[in-house]
Amino acid sequence: MIPRPTSHSPALGWQLGPSLAHPIPTAYAAPSSAADVCTPSCGAQACMVDGNLLEKQAGADPRQHTKYPYVTGTSVIGLKYKDGVMIVADTLGAYGSTKRYKSMDRVVKVNKHTLLGAGGEISDFQYIQGLVGMTGTHYTDSHVTSGFANALARPLLRAQQRDDMSEEKALALLHEALRVCYYRDKQSINKFTVAKATKDGVTVSEPFSLDTRWDYKLFAQPTKWAVGAW
Repeated sequence: MIPRPTSHSPALGWQLGPSLAHPIPTAYAAPSSAADVCTPSCGAQACMVDGNLLEKQAGADPRQHTKYPYVTGTSVIGLKYKDGVMIVADTLGAYGSTKRYKSMDRVVKVNKHTLLGAGGEISDFQYIQGLVGMTGTHYTDSHVTSGFANALARPLLRAQQRDDMSEEKALALLHEALRVCYYRDKQSINKFTVAKATKDGVTVSEPFSLDTRWDYKLFAQPTKWAVGAW
């Protein structure tokens, strides 16, 4: 049985997910003791940041992203509308190019005011869910995207999103953006959830699929006008 790995940083309390500090397979080495895993070195509560250790690490290696992503999610799209905000993503956790996990919630409710959506390495997403309340890098905008949606969906949002648009128009715009991404992103599936946060609280929908068409002429010969393509 593979031992449960420690948190991403020794400055943090215990969390699920492989360590980012060491390459595989050393990330799966057994922890020295339960106390080391569950309690930060400063003695604070689990999931709190050990400021003393972070200060010691400041002169060490720079902060890095996951070097060995295994299970990943693709685009997340969010926008503001008249009554609140919406975030949408598909439910796929891809193992490399294999569509392995097809019912993974990548948009979740944190509390009655907060939604969390994530793409990229799924273990990172699971890890940061325990750190949502901490202060980090943040900014505000009327619409946000990640992954392929940065290139494919963001132009649609710039052209059509309005802060005073109705919920119906906001949802229709998200559907259009998702459809554009789905047609072009092999790491996506036609199964999505949409979450919204309003004055009445936070809700996450049941999974749904979009109506799609595959009889467009350019789909039949997608590389016809691409010089040098196969």
